[in-house]
Amino acid sequence: MLVPSRATPVATGDMAQADAASSTSSLYATVDRFRFAYALVDENPTTAHVDVSSGTTPYTLGFRKAVKITNGNQSSGAGTSDRIAFEYRIEAQDIELVANGYNGRTGYIALDSNEKLILKSKSVDIRATQTAKFFCENKLDIIGNAIMNIYGGLVDMADGATSVLGSKTGPSSTEENAKNLKS
Repeated sequence: MLVPSRATPVATGDMAQADAASSTSSLYATVDRFRFAYALVDENPTTAHVDVSSGTTPYTLGFRKAVKITNGNQSSGAGTSDRIAFEYRIEAQDIELVANGYNGRTGYIALDSNEKLILKSKSVDIRATQTAKFFCENKLDIIGNAIMNIYGGLVDMADGATSVLGSKTGPSSTEENAKNLKS
């Protein structure tokens, strides 16, 4: 659910906001901040902001506008690298993503990317009421260019040498877990 703050307009996906009447551009220039992108096609496809026909299911559900794609002449047929896609950009002054689940307690939000997920802000807060984990199959860098504070009621740490040599103060659950990791 996208919740606009202070009546900031947010594109809702109902296709009512026309960024351009029609387009062959691969910019955010269709409707509701959808970006129409294509590559390696014989003739460029086009998009248009159109009316939904009355008497159709979308119309009875309250949708009045749509985005229409007209494919160009692909005389050489569909190539293995030909691509036509829509990309979506959420834009607003404030955005809140909320997942409450069916019972108000089991909401779930997943952000998944094949290459990179970037969080960029003046401040980033990650809060959990039970467990927070950062897991990396390779190198994990935690960098504080000025100051890095680590606080905890009990801080338990183990490094690679711990799995071989053991810690100076005796075994801990973290040390035992490190010894059980496959190298």
